[in-house]
Amino acid sequence: AASLYQPSVVAKYLILLCQTFNRFYSNVKIVCDDIITLNSNLILINEVNNVIKHGLELLGIKIPSEM
Repeated sequence: AASLYQPSVVAKYLILLCQTFNRFYSNVKIVCDDIITLNSNLILINEVNNVIKHGLELLGIKIPSEM
């Protein structure tokens, strides 16, 4: 995206990531009794959050502190 001066590549990736994560979040019970699954889910959510935050920062989009 940077070398081709096409920020839309980053924007399209973030949209796809958000859509995919939304499907995951709708279909998977995040909080569960299995501690390994719970920790894995929380790590995944945190990492998706980090990718979205950094992607938006790359695009110069301010991130709200809460929604």
